[in-house]
Amino acid sequence: MSATPVHQYESVDRERVGIMETMKASTHVMRTEPYVFGGQRWPVVLSLLIPIGTLVALLTTAENPQQYVELPIYYRVVLGLHAFYFLSAQLCYELFPDGMCVYVTRNPSGRVPRDNNSWAIHFVAGDLMFTTASYYIILAIQNRAPIFALMVPIVQCAYNFRNDIVWMAGWFSPETPKTNVNPFALGDAAFIWAFMVVYIVHYVLATTSSYY
Repeated sequence: MSATPVHQYESVDRERVGIMETMKASTHVMRTEPYVFGGQRWPVVLSLLIPIGTLVALLTTAENPQQYVELPIYYRVVLGLHAFYFLSAQLCYELFPDGMCVYVTRNPSGRVPRDNNSWAIHFVAGDLMFTTASYYIILAIQNRAPIFALMVPIVQCAYNFRNDIVWMAGWFSPETPKTNVNPFALGDAAFIWAFMVVYIVHYVLATTSSYY
């Protein structure tokens, strides 16, 4: 057998060192640099109590989360609309990011930064939206589902509600002076908040009424 060239080992060593140095630099920045969105991290953590509290409340108050309940047609239609909304947004994020940038920033010359960070974030956002939309489609074609399956849309809307509030108020904005992202946030809230009301009403009825 022929010996492995030394330069291949050297290349692997350099790559390993590069990864380790990158991780160290990233950790250092996390510990020492100010938070870019608003200067402090605690307001972000505080706002996250909205979706976290929603999840905890649902998990701790459900008496029998594995019990199956009926999914009425209005609930399933809303799930379908929610899925369509998310799939449309996912395609816009991945195929037309500059157009979304103009819409969010209200700046006709605004463009997404040409860097790997923005590239990765857009794909992650697309991933999450597509996955969530897929879940809504799967749930929408069911006639019955366990109660715990109804929790996911509510928790997602709670997180989205938190985002809309933050966006509309301009909190954590990295711009100086801080600016909101209306009409993007208002448009998003018009859909998500309406969906959330339907999800909560159905959940309450499904868990408290003998009809379901």
